[in-house]
Amino acid sequence: MSRVKFKFSSIQIIRATAAFAVAFFHIILGQKETDAANTLFFDFNGAWGVDLFFVISGFIMVYINRDTVPGRRAVGGFFFRRAIRIVPLYWFYTFIAFIAFPLLATFPSAPSLTALVKSLFFIPDNFPVLVVGWTLNYEIYFYLIFALTLFFPSRIRLFLLSLWLGGTCLAGFMSNPFEVYWSFNDLSFYSNPIVLEFLAGIYIGYFLLSEKYLPKWICWLLITVSVASYFVSSALVNDIEAYRAALWGLPSAFIVYSFLCLEHRGLKAPRFLEQLGDSSYSLYLSHLFVVMIIAFIWRNLGFEGYVSNGIYIVVSVIAVLAISELSYRYIEKPSFLLLNQLIKPISKS
Repeated sequence: MSRVKFKFSSIQIIRATAAFAVAFFHIILGQKETDAANTLFFDFNGAWGVDLFFVISGFIMVYINRDTVPGRRAVGGFFFRRAIRIVPLYWFYTFIAFIAFPLLATFPSAPSLTALVKSLFFIPDNFPVLVVGWTLNYEIYFYLIFALTLFFPSRIRLFLLSLWLGGTCLAGFMSNPFEVYWSFNDLSFYSNPIVLEFLAGIYIGYFLLSEKYLPKWICWLLITVSVASYFVSSALVNDIEAYRAALWGLPSAFIVYSFLCLEHRGLKAPRFLEQLGDSSYSLYLSHLFVVMIIAFIWRNLGFEGYVSNGIYIVVSVIAVLAISELSYRYIEKPSFLLLNQLIKPISKS
């Protein structure tokens, strides 16, 4: 199985698309603050970028641990690597959000210290201080479950993950059918069917490690139909969250699987998508600050009309991309490299 190699070029394409979709979605929503009567592209819902990220996470965890020897060292090393990748940048922007968001938006009250602590330690309690952090609560949960399977041989990990994620979702559905994620304040948060998107990525990983590839024409067909389904379902389904795992999760799985098959057949990402893929995590965490600041400025300057909103969108896109690149180069990447060097001796012990 280890002879299967990916350079993640296709994953960079998907990461770039997913992060930009979420950011553009929030930029469009920012028109509520600039001029709500003359909005542009207001039917666009790019929240499906999150579902793409979840499927990607499932695949990558299987792929990078394909040759991992089961045991305590594997579990410890896995946690160290994921922690230094996820936590520092998230904590950085969470602290900024704790200070800045009440100054830039209409909040009924400033976030409490309790909310801050829960956010920092990925404890679900409605939305965290940094709103987009709700997805990281699921990511950390998935990492925990996946890490526990590293005590076992790889041949039974798929069974254990399927049993746990599928079983908890079934139990959650039986007790709270069609609940939405942001209503959860207890352990039922983790039974949301959205976690099945991680499982879909896991299955994709096992398929590809077993060298099960799709023909090119099927890949492009699945990608086209899946992208179209994002927009169709967003337009036709009022309560998208109740059916999210099916309406957005399945298309996301098809897209990830198809692009990885295309990479195996020679697909390479353009350089600008490689760069955007590199900075996708910074883009995801930082974009709300940029959007809120620009919308705040627009509102206070009194700009109105379709042209004004169009300029706001263009300025916001440019600013969001620029800030994410700076965040990646000067905060995310250096902190990761530094922490990686510091913990290498610990993770090997």
